[in-house]
Amino acid sequence: KQWYQRRVGKQWYQRRVRAVVEGCFGGEVLAAPNRVLVGEGVLQKQCRKELKPRQFFLFNDIIVYGTILIPKKKYKGLKVLPLDEVRIVSLEDTTPDRMNGWQIISLSKSFN
Repeated sequence: KQWYQRRVGKQWYQRRVRAVVEGCFGGEVLAAPNRVLVGEGVLQKQCRKELKPRQFFLFNDIIVYGTILIPKKKYKGLKVLPLDEVRIVSLEDTTPDRMNGWQIISLSKSFN
């Protein structure tokens, strides 16, 4: 019974990653044998002039994010950052709308 539950759970999880994450980014392949979706949500990304909402997906080995077109359904501008190439730095709370901030620093992209 446990083997069956693990197998069904794994298949369900892989389908969910394909449907929810890959489908939202236009079919980009993100499934990998040992990849686990840890969390997901909308975060504010500091762009040149203002904060903009971005959908983030945190896996055990990568961070994936993109611009929201239709919430929970469609995103564009998929960016994938391998966690082994990423460093996180806490930022000071400067104003009420700039609290609990952090910066992602990687070889290919760095942002708040």
